[in-house]
Amino acid sequence: MMPLFWTLAGLAMAQDPETVTPEGDAAIEEAAPPEHAVPEAEDAPVVDAESDDDADEPEVIEISDVEEPVETDERWLTFGVDVAHQFTGQRNYALFSGERYMLGLGARAQVAVHDRVQLLATWQHSQRGASIRVFNSDVEDIEHEVHSALTVDQFGLGARADVGAYDQVLFPYALGQVMLWRGMVRLDDDPDTATNANQLRKSGFAAGIVMMAGVEIRVPEQGFAFYGELGHHWIDRASFGDLGTIRPRGFIHRLGIAYRL
Repeated sequence: MMPLFWTLAGLAMAQDPETVTPEGDAAIEEAAPPEHAVPEAEDAPVVDAESDDDADEPEVIEISDVEEPVETDERWLTFGVDVAHQFTGQRNYALFSGERYMLGLGARAQVAVHDRVQLLATWQHSQRGASIRVFNSDVEDIEHEVHSALTVDQFGLGARADVGAYDQVLFPYALGQVMLWRGMVRLDDDPDTATNANQLRKSGFAAGIVMMAGVEIRVPEQGFAFYGELGHHWIDRASFGDLGTIRPRGFIHRLGIAYRL
């Protein structure tokens, strides 16, 4: 009887759902996953709020030491007029004036062939004269008045080179030219008569060079400019036949105004 009782009791306990051994609870927990289980989410990247604000703003790149574009001067043709003061140390000039200089008027044309180089052509006209009293050696009481005149035209061809620029206003430069010098000497005891038989007229030619340094001041946004030059010219001796020779050389300076096209 007893073995049968324990057998029935064991079967009853196995069929009772509320009677679970501790070992059975652990097995159930391991075997059956909990209902409505939510899978654990993977670690999401941490987003910084400040970084979002920075991403919305455009990136500003600072550029330093940027050179501003230089405006080029498109004026390539220049015309000018000037006044020249030419020193002459030759004694032969005393026949025409007591002063040792000649004043003249000139004109020029410049053509730009480079940013800082220009071809330069100049013309200068000078004239001076004097009255000379000539005494007759045989008769002391008789004297003659002779009028003397010297007319000079100088033609120059060369180049000008700018050596710098300051605020696009001040332009120092240097120039060199080959010169053709033409002079005419006239001696006349009756200058009012064009066909005076006692009139003497002789012409002479000479060649040389001139070297000068100058500065040009340009009016901003205008074509006008003012210039001043100082230098020295070397001219060969010019012959006037029986009247003698003249060797024009010495310091010269010019002041003028120009217009650039």
